[in-house]
Amino acid sequence: MAFVYLIRHGQAGFGTQHYDALSPLGQRQAEHLGAWLRTCHIQSASCRNGSMQRQRQTAQLCVPLILGEQSAAPPIQTDERLNEFDYLDILSAHIPNCSSDAALLGFLNQQSGDPRRVFQRLFSEAVAHWVAHERKIDGSAYRERWHEFQQRTQAALTDAVGLARAEGVNVMLFTSGGVISAMVQNLLGIGDERIFDLNSTLLNTGITRLRVGHKRVHLDYLNACPHLELQRQADLQTHR
Repeated sequence: MAFVYLIRHGQAGFGTQHYDALSPLGQRQAEHLGAWLRTCHIQSASCRNGSMQRQRQTAQLCVPLILGEQSAAPPIQTDERLNEFDYLDILSAHIPNCSSDAALLGFLNQQSGDPRRVFQRLFSEAVAHWVAHERKIDGSAYRERWHEFQQRTQAALTDAVGLARAEGVNVMLFTSGGVISAMVQNLLGIGDERIFDLNSTLLNTGITRLRVGHKRVHLDYLNACPHLELQRQADLQTHR
């Protein structure tokens, strides 16, 4: 029996001019993840990450710790289908001049109230429109439509399941919350209109494990974080 592990990246640099890099806390989360996975005695694994920096950093910090010093870490393959959706593009019709992390940060800092709450409100509105419509509210085209995002993430999952089933190896996918939500959507029977309710609950470095059978894929657990709970430090458990 083999498993596919869907692993969300560590905390990224929200509120900075470069969101895509792990924060110091995100680096610690990734290291705790690797140390915990080593205790699971995973004998063989194919490891893949998206091309985003936060995904690659998480894999690079985690994977060498899984096997310890006794074995060479398995190579990490890059699969761009594991990349998160383009949140700046989705937000662009809701926030003026939202072309970069720096521009978004400048806009949020000009608003009254907590920038995180302001962002969450605007983000929720923007992704709800993205999921339900083919074009932005201003009529312009999305770089990637919701159904296209679903298709590419499902294709990446199908390939991972096929590898696990054919070769009996565990597959670890280091990716992002939107990707994980889209991958498990059918297993959970969640409609498009509720998918980002799930996305908002996913923890940084949370683990979702799929058990690959001969004919079916089963969800063993969703968004688990024993590697963080064991540290008994509440600040290690973050959603953003």
